[in-house]
Amino acid sequence: MAYAKSGDHRGGQHRLLQCIGDTLGPGGVFRALRSIPAMLDLARVMEDLCPGATLLNYVNPMAMIGWALGECYTTEMAP
Repeated sequence: MAYAKSGDHRGGQHRLLQCIGDTLGPGGVFRALRSIPAMLDLARVMEDLCPGATLLNYVNPMAMIGWALGECYTTEMAP
């Protein structure tokens, strides 16, 4: 199972509790660290190919990805 190998479950080795879901706690932080670069690449491509388009983000962790996109781009981004 890819999720089991992703590292999200390893917080228990260090007595860090993972909340249910993938948007909070250590698992959410590490998922954001994996997802944000891909979303920034997507936004960069969108600026080149369709500068007037709106990026709709439905990827978890939604708040962290939206924050990163808002910090890096001034074009319209919708969570």
